[in-house]
Amino acid sequence: MATKFTENLTPQQLDNIRDTGLNPYSFETLSPETKRYATPYTAAGATLLQGVGQGSFGALGVNMQEVDPKRTGRSFILMNKDQPPKNFKHTLAHEVEHALVAQGLETSGRSIGGEWDKMSGDHPTSNRALLVKRLAEHAPYLRDKWGLPNSAYFSERVSKRPNPNLLEEQFASLSALEQDKNKRLTDDPYIREHVFVTPEQRAAYNALTGLRQSRLDAKDLPPYTPQPDKSDPTMMDKVKSLFKFAKGGYIPNAGNNKLI
Repeated sequence: MATKFTENLTPQQLDNIRDTGLNPYSFETLSPETKRYATPYTAAGATLLQGVGQGSFGALGVNMQEVDPKRTGRSFILMNKDQPPKNFKHTLAHEVEHALVAQGLETSGRSIGGEWDKMSGDHPTSNRALLVKRLAEHAPYLRDKWGLPNSAYFSERVSKRPNPNLLEEQFASLSALEQDKNKRLTDDPYIREHVFVTPEQRAAYNALTGLRQSRLDAKDLPPYTPQPDKSDPTMMDKVKSLFKFAKGGYIPNAGNNKLI
């Protein structure tokens, strides 16, 4: 039997909802059918997400964190149940990204934008405001090829006056697209040419989204650890490929007789 959405919330969290003008008891848990359809795989990494409620209110979705100086990392999500199923799925994946940020970065006073600044390298195009601008300018491609819903975070207004603080919102939406398509943006030639245009940028984006924010990444990497993108082989990878080391090839200077 489904539990009430409010059962897992603290009194402070209930007050946080009331402070927004909403009634916490008007929200209900997701139905089993909605959970199966809409819950992204990244939710498995959001271990401090205390629940997802749905109701009628004036936003598509919101991740709410405790107003707590201890920065517990706990959060919960409120979803507008009146949006179309496809939008609902995208919105929930977007909000789960924020839940991952809450538990992985904000507990130590860090942010997606600050981490991007450190990881993305010193190339001029790595400037955060310029990236926000590029993402807004190339939104038509993202809508056409990746199914990006209409969003103020990718609007013409943002392309004209880019706010670097919007990067976290843009990344949350991009990651939601990847989860829906089960594809990686950094494999897309158009995105590589026009958006994440250097190997450092691609590695940084992948480190700051999805399960790279938790220890559930396939390689069990520490959270927020950039790794070379598989489409950007390192010089050592190229050398190994040249001599076929990765496939157990022969050692040239051993007379091509000794197997690796």
